[in-house]
Amino acid sequence: MRTSRSFSITDIYGRTREKLSRFLGTTHVARMVKNTGWLGAAMLVTMAAGMAKSGLLARLLGIEGLGIYGLIISTTAMFSLIFGFTSAEAAITFTSKYIENGRISKASQIVRYCLWLDLSISLLTFFAVMIGSNFFSNFFHLSEDSNRILVIYGLIVICDAPYWVSVSLLHLCDRFNYDFYIKIMRSLLSLAVIGTIYIYCGGLLAVVIAEVVISGMVSVIMLILALRSLHSKGVYLRKAEKGPWWRVPAEVWRFQIHSYFRASLKGAHRHLGALVLGYLTTPSEVGLYHAARRITDPIRNISGIFLQSLFPIYGKLWFSEKHAELKILFKKSALIFSLLAIGLIIAIAPIMRFIMLKVFGAPFIGSVAPALILLVCAALLILTAPLNALLPACGESRVPMLAAACMLVTQIICLYVLVPRYGSSGAALSFLIMLLAGNAVTVPKVISFIKREKTTNS
Repeated sequence: MRTSRSFSITDIYGRTREKLSRFLGTTHVARMVKNTGWLGAAMLVTMAAGMAKSGLLARLLGIEGLGIYGLIISTTAMFSLIFGFTSAEAAITFTSKYIENGRISKASQIVRYCLWLDLSISLLTFFAVMIGSNFFSNFFHLSEDSNRILVIYGLIVICDAPYWVSVSLLHLCDRFNYDFYIKIMRSLLSLAVIGTIYIYCGGLLAVVIAEVVISGMVSVIMLILALRSLHSKGVYLRKAEKGPWWRVPAEVWRFQIHSYFRASLKGAHRHLGALVLGYLTTPSEVGLYHAARRITDPIRNISGIFLQSLFPIYGKLWFSEKHAELKILFKKSALIFSLLAIGLIIAIAPIMRFIMLKVFGAPFIGSVAPALILLVCAALLILTAPLNALLPACGESRVPMLAAACMLVTQIICLYVLVPRYGSSGAALSFLIMLLAGNAVTVPKVISFIKREKTTNS
């Protein structure tokens, strides 16, 4: 009987493995799963460290202090979005294109251009933060000290200048393991520093200085790793085509202009809720909303992980004209992400109240309702990750930009209607309605895009 049972278990294992291999099918699907595994493993560690860090910050700063910290973060982010002509998507899209076409000097030129552009824009953004700090405390009815803290935190835009381009280049080179180790190092280092500040009863200023210093250290490490990884593909900055760094093909500028508006509009969605809350209500209400976001952001970041893992594969398949394989990858990734989104809601929603009490404590019990709404938003973002990655990775940036504009208008209207009545829950509900409006624009285009490629291939 023992032998029969062992054979039965072995047989079940073998059949399960065979079915999984058949489902993964192409190497591109398997590669997507592998890349997602690296980023997902990092997310688990960063999520645990982030929860612990959030609990320490809540107890260190209190509801109002956490709200002020959230306003500082959101204000700096809005300046970054206004002036942030960032190059992460352009770096991965066009560097990949020129490498695939064998134009290594042009690929090197794109890398040089993206790095210099982001550094220049970060300096302009910091200058804008310095000017805007003169109005910060009056606009949100805070003390004058908050202006100085905002300027110090504004240094983070300079420290972060090479970060996202470096991340994109690492993903292009399939160095997701580097991203894994750096993310873990950053989260654990940040937790250790915030823990030290908590033990020695530091304040908001100490927290802000720590975040800026850690950001600078991580960006330098990521840049070094990205440039060394590009060497394996023959891409060196010194091999870039001669001429000023800003001279790039017109298609890069067109792509970046569309990407700029789309990224600015989409980024505004994330921080607009906190800013409108701070303007229409109180810092305490912002603190409740910030706590809800601290719980759900790690879950929402799963969609970013999938976007990062899919984007380079989509781009390579598209520019190498392997459209049939691209379609297979899209369908299978959509199925995987749909199941994950549903599973997350079923697993987390019933214990949200327990999580909030354990992480932030009883004073933040008002964050449970907005956290549940934001959990649905996170699941929706995971569900639509394959759609959101497909168009920009294939060089189509106009429709995503229009969708982002539609989302911003929808969110502004909803915020001014819902926040005065429902506070932090109204801000979260506005975010959910905004996502639905954006998908109403994007989904039909993706469906027609897939059908068009099917017709072309046949």
